[in-house]
Amino acid sequence: RLKAKASPCVFRGRAWLFFVEGAMVVLFHATNWSAAVSISQSRHMRPGQSGYAGAAIYFSAKEEGACRKYRNGRGDAEIVIMCDVNLGSCLSADRFTMDRESCWRQGYDSVKIIGFDVFAHYNSKMIKVLQFRRVHDDQWFYSMDALQHSMDAFQPAPLVYPSGLHQRRPHNLPARVAPQAPAQPTNHRSSTWTTQQSQHAFTNQGGGELCFPGDTVVVLADGTDVLISELSIGDNIVVPSACGSKTSEVYAFGHRDPDASAVFCVLDTDSGHSVALSAEHLIHIEGKGMIPAGDVAVGNIVLVVMPGAKTTTPAVRARVTGAREEKRAGIFAPMTLEGSLFANGVAVSCYAVLHHHALFHLAMAPVRALYRISKTTATLAHALPSFRLKGAHIYIDFASVLSPLVRLLSL
Repeated sequence: RLKAKASPCVFRGRAWLFFVEGAMVVLFHATNWSAAVSISQSRHMRPGQSGYAGAAIYFSAKEEGACRKYRNGRGDAEIVIMCDVNLGSCLSADRFTMDRESCWRQGYDSVKIIGFDVFAHYNSKMIKVLQFRRVHDDQWFYSMDALQHSMDAFQPAPLVYPSGLHQRRPHNLPARVAPQAPAQPTNHRSSTWTTQQSQHAFTNQGGGELCFPGDTVVVLADGTDVLISELSIGDNIVVPSACGSKTSEVYAFGHRDPDASAVFCVLDTDSGHSVALSAEHLIHIEGKGMIPAGDVAVGNIVLVVMPGAKTTTPAVRARVTGAREEKRAGIFAPMTLEGSLFANGVAVSCYAVLHHHALFHLAMAPVRALYRISKTTATLAHALPSFRLKGAHIYIDFASVLSPLVRLLSL
């Protein structure tokens, strides 16, 4: 996946000069467990002591190649690390003909070893660590901490709420949640909530049909960050896909009220991502699918994309490290043709209240069909006087009347 085209190679003695100015490529590095933990914590890689091109950071285009290269084939790698590597000016050369000083003296940043799946890089600042996995596993994680928890069959620690909130109560009373679950909760009647109880943990006086605050960031198809409050019908944004991410058009809004404010559930992850959304809004959790944000527990794994990631970059697994409630300004719920989006880089559904993402997506099929026929008509459908949800498509506004029944039936 090169971002710059390579010019023809030029032979000079034993070395081939391979000019790829500013090329970015996904490469793999194999290492042991302790080194991987250090890299995960610092997000920084250091050159080794020796190799085909001297003391460098070595990569391969294929994972198995990286494992074979580990300690020059004299050891068994434990961890494979996926990186985005800026090759800069790349010099193609035979084994043992280049080192860092020779490479830099000729004005190059990295070396490709002729006849081998081996890249040598000397500048760690041009390397971006993406994710980790065990050699014999197929699951990638953003950090070694998340990988370790997965290996230990980590049981997600439930969010612990004040004891007075364990009884079911009207959904218009906001709950208060501890930012971290204590190791041994005391003076609580229960350390968990049922789904029906937890789904109301972060709602406000306006009910559960909220979604995202106005300061939530999404990414346009051209890579530009934009506030969710600035989105319009027809905008093309980056959304989750089976291959990582793709683009999809915004065809409707389920809520669009810049003047309102609400109490949102804020989930933090070990990747540094943080997303605010309503407790009944669906979010993708590994192993569970789409579940309400109010049911997410510390330790659950979400999917995220790193800042600056392109649509070809795989989504990364990140562990939820905490949850809290915050009052934020604005209430926005954009609907994409794909039915999902990245909010602040976290993969979430476009839907809320109804706990079945696929069923809600099917129910929105008439609105998507109308949009494809006439975008003007779809825009006008948002201009009609709202019944319950300000700025919403008229179809969604009237359908929201059923939300109390949906909650009653626990659908």
